[in-house]
Amino acid sequence: MHVASSSFVKGYKWQVGDSLTTSWTPQGITGNGTILASSWYHKPGSGEINKGVRIAFVDTNAMAYRFALLAQPYLKASVASFEPITIHAGGIAWVGNYLYVADTHNGLRLFNMRRFLKPTKFESDKSLIGLQNNGKYYTAGYLFILPQANHYVLSKDSSPLIFSFVSSGLSETGRQVLLTGEYSKVAGGRVMRWPIGQANNRTDDIGVMATVSKPQSSANTARKNGLYMAQLDRAHAALVDNGPLALPPLINGKWLADWSGVPGVLNMQGGAIWGDQVSDFVPA
Repeated sequence: MHVASSSFVKGYKWQVGDSLTTSWTPQGITGNGTILASSWYHKPGSGEINKGVRIAFVDTNAMAYRFALLAQPYLKASVASFEPITIHAGGIAWVGNYLYVADTHNGLRLFNMRRFLKPTKFESDKSLIGLQNNGKYYTAGYLFILPQANHYVLSKDSSPLIFSFVSSGLSETGRQVLLTGEYSKVAGGRVMRWPIGQANNRTDDIGVMATVSKPQSSANTARKNGLYMAQLDRAHAALVDNGPLALPPLINGKWLADWSGVPGVLNMQGGAIWGDQVSDFVPA
């Protein structure tokens, strides 16, 4: 990424092994206070299992980070196990106690940040994940896993949507919302917003996406409550910031303009190249 020196305030970089690896690629970024989180997807080598997605949690005060592997729970012969979630994870959003992960063609996956798991006995074999025939649990060499808590999919009457990225913010009424968008190589990508509520009226569960039905045990459905922009191409990320101000997607890694308004009625306010080769951003 290239940013004008007059705009630069502070930067971080990964440790050498993570910076140079060709097996893992960082994608989305989100944050909560002084903690940043970044999603990485795995590109397995020859004969290697696909380990799916890992999340780097960065303590910006301590300048240290640790990875957790995302996992899909399931029953193996009536015994609990888990498997990797092999998606691109192009965007993530941290809302309350929950982490939303974009699943390109299958909506949003939800993870409860109060439910990290750590094996009672750590097994260092990096080639195995989940319960094995020897009765032991393996985590591909990671000390922590974060199991999926829910999976939101489109309602059956919805038009097809691509979930290339996701972020969170406030609508013009002050309601917490998610913003998702589509990456498209030609004009036609859309940026949508989705309401966030709270489960069972529990204040500690604020951050759960509002749903309208539950057609199957593995997934909830949600309905959008606004189309921000359409006919975009090569969009990587977008933000909605504290009311009517909408910041447009990164186009080919360049933040080209500011827009203001409400869904469906947006006006361009100006433009500037913020940087290039940017995959995602998070508000400071």
